[in-house]
Amino acid sequence: MLEMDTIPLFKQGTRRCYACREGLTGQDKVCYACQNDLTGTYNDNDCEWECFCSTWVCRCQPCIKVYCPICQLYFTSSDYLASVFQDEEPRWLANMVMHYRHDHRAWDRSHPYLSSRSYEHQKSIINEQAKRQIIRKATPFLLEHGIRPEHFAALQGTEQKTLQLALKKLLTGGLGSHRRGM
Repeated sequence: MLEMDTIPLFKQGTRRCYACREGLTGQDKVCYACQNDLTGTYNDNDCEWECFCSTWVCRCQPCIKVYCPICQLYFTSSDYLASVFQDEEPRWLANMVMHYRHDHRAWDRSHPYLSSRSYEHQKSIINEQAKRQIIRKATPFLLEHGIRPEHFAALQGTEQKTLQLALKKLLTGGLGSHRRGM
């Protein structure tokens, strides 16, 4: 059972339309009517956007934020991953892998020269490294939220090496297979 002060994996964030004060759908900061960039403000928890075109359209939908136990900030959940993963734990992990790849590794900006095939290959390598780093750096958080090895197995391309680390850290509480005094 989780304690009352446990940080949730997801929270309701807000991306508001100045016109109706409701949440904006999607992650793009683009006007649905004119396709121009929206103007507004953004911080880690909330953001507000508007467009000054004559045909401004607000398409409202909740904005979901995902907690990162590594940087201890919330980031915006991927709408695509929300459509792919129905279960909360694999969806959180998939968002974390993407977040780790983009914000903790910043690898995209350093590999603009890769072909699309090379890009996808490199991305799969970085995703596996991200999964293992998440296991290593956030073990207590993962244990507290019931994240198990099978949640990692639900992610695309999870390697045996990653599953073995997840088994070691998440099923033994990080104790490993060698215990002193036994």
